[in-house]
Amino acid sequence: MLKPSEIKQGVLKPYTVVFKHVFRRPHTLMYPYERLKFSPRYRGFITVDLEKCNGCGMCARACPNKCIELVEVPGMKHKYPKIDYGYCCFCGLCTDSCFRGALKRTEIVELSAYRREDLVVRPEDAQPRPVESVLPMLKRFITVEIVGDNVRYKEVR
Repeated sequence: MLKPSEIKQGVLKPYTVVFKHVFRRPHTLMYPYERLKFSPRYRGFITVDLEKCNGCGMCARACPNKCIELVEVPGMKHKYPKIDYGYCCFCGLCTDSCFRGALKRTEIVELSAYRREDLVVRPEDAQPRPVESVLPMLKRFITVEIVGDNVRYKEVR
């Protein structure tokens, strides 16, 4: 026979947790219709500004995984960085080493592909893309706020 304290601890306590969460909004996002808004320091897709790049190769030298290679672009005078995202660890050393500011980080995180070859981005394809072109069905952005030990989600327009 169970004691009343054991009944309270073993049977009723789990239900209190359940009832707390039943009436709250869910923590999950309906991706791709809803999406987290990342901070400006987020390390996402790298864009290459071909006008600013002079082909010095500092980004390729700074890359610890050697995923950046300088290649020729037809009709251009310099070699430009080709990035293999299959090997990229998104450390940001390439963008930090670019003294002309030709390499920039974006908040685009949709870099998935069916084949490994599709993760290799040539310089002419590494141009800035609006988020709407990646997610045309987007309904709202959500930001994450961390206050102490609590995590809060806010909708951003």
